[in-house]
Amino acid sequence: MDDHVLHRQLLKLYTPENLNTVSSWIISAFKAKQYDLLNDLARCLPDSVVHAGANPNKIFTQLMMRYHPDRLSSIHHEMIKAVKEGKLQALKNFQHLSKTLQFIEDRKESTTSQIHNQRSKSSKTSEMDMSCQGAHTFLSALKQHEYGNLDVVYHDTDLMSLEGDLELSGYGIQDLSGLELCDNLSGLDLSRNRIIDIWALSRLNLIEELNLSCNQITSIHALENMSYLKELDLSYNEIESLEPLYPLQNLAFVNLIGNPIHATQIRPLQQRGVLVIL
Repeated sequence: MDDHVLHRQLLKLYTPENLNTVSSWIISAFKAKQYDLLNDLARCLPDSVVHAGANPNKIFTQLMMRYHPDRLSSIHHEMIKAVKEGKLQALKNFQHLSKTLQFIEDRKESTTSQIHNQRSKSSKTSEMDMSCQGAHTFLSALKQHEYGNLDVVYHDTDLMSLEGDLELSGYGIQDLSGLELCDNLSGLDLSRNRIIDIWALSRLNLIEELNLSCNQITSIHALENMSYLKELDLSYNEIESLEPLYPLQNLAFVNLIGNPIHATQIRPLQQRGVLVIL
């Protein structure tokens, strides 16, 4: 197929209505904790940063970055670039939207009732259920995560040497003491814990992806110096002010589902092109 013909077909496919249909379905499934549906959808996508079987919040983030209506102008720009550069395969990769729409249509009747039933059972309390019990500090959770029941003592140099991504979801963490020394981390998942105070994050300036979902956080001032931060999940907390995020020029995505945020707090981020999900 000629790339110009395909481009015209894609322009008819990529409409605000279609992207609204998809993103609304994804958000509904995420809120109802139908993570298996999001995982199934991820499996239908072409090779990309969305990996089936990955953390549900990560899959949700990548799906929204792909399908949210606010991304429409960027998508059109990417398609035009592919046509100009003669990259037919890059253009074909956008055809996945038709499969996604069909995926949703095929499951509409069955998933609507599933999502409705799950929502009636779900609450913030259920979101706070912990998969791991007994670990109430960052250090005890880290030890359990890396060494199980072995009697290990962490020294400052051990914490400072940690690099890359660290996932400590569902350990019942309340106290983050010691995390302030892990300033070489680039990714951190502290979701589904019991965290209120995130002061220890204030020194972690290299973080690019941060998941703080399903905690009890009210203030995010500790994030104001995270200049490398790109993706941030704050869903299901008690956050009312987003002002600490305004200076973060690399920020591209923020999940705020389940927070008492006023629309005026979101606008400064949206005006900069940040994709905000509420």
